[in-house]
Amino acid sequence: MTSLQPIARDARIALVTASLSVTGAFIGAICAASSVAIIAVISSGVPALVSGGTPGLLAVAAGAGAFVGIIGAPMLGWGLLREVPLGRVILVTALGTIGGAVVGEWARFLNPYAAIIPSVIAGAITGFLLSGIGLRILARRK
Repeated sequence: MTSLQPIARDARIALVTASLSVTGAFIGAICAASSVAIIAVISSGVPALVSGGTPGLLAVAAGAGAFVGIIGAPMLGWGLLREVPLGRVILVTALGTIGGAVVGEWARFLNPYAAIIPSVIAGAITGFLLSGIGLRILARRK
């Protein structure tokens, strides 16, 4: 029986970064589509999910969420959350992202830059970052 060769440090870093990107894309797509679905249901009721352009909007939101997740997950993971368990990071940042998106949409009248950055996107990014920073602060205290 042969032993497995140890993976070089650079290869491990690349593998972990790629894994974080794939996970971030998947979770980002789910968060974005969920946020848009929640906002549609709150504003127009459940039938809004299948009427008009909502299904197409859900697909566009999922694509945008995946794109942001590809970039955001490795940045947050390597930058702030090395000591936090991955499952906790995924759950808390996903909930923060969805919550931030919904709150951002409700508070859109407070966004002076709404023409540049839609409030739902600004809220989602803010929720993602604040939940990650909160996890980092909690990890340091333990």
